[in-house]
Amino acid sequence: MALAVALLEWRPPEARTIKILASTSRSPAPFAASGTYVVNGARIAADEINARGGVLGKKLELVIEDNKSNPTEAAAGRRKADHQRQGAGR
Repeated sequence: MALAVALLEWRPPEARTIKILASTSRSPAPFAASGTYVVNGARIAADEINARGGVLGKKLELVIEDNKSNPTEAAAGRRKADHQRQGAGR
């Protein structure tokens, strides 16, 4: 019986994280600095949340996408993240 309970509670590693898409401008040069600040802030927040046990017991994982200050690139980054999520069976 104990084995059955352990198997029911097991989850694949990717199910133990919550992925957060951070789509920001990391290039071209005039916008790279602000994009770096956004990414650094997101990393600090995720680290603090993870240090406190995450969200509902799941760790946050940042997925950083450079949108190059271009709406088309931002949309492509979102589609890529959606495709990866669907491929993981979620």
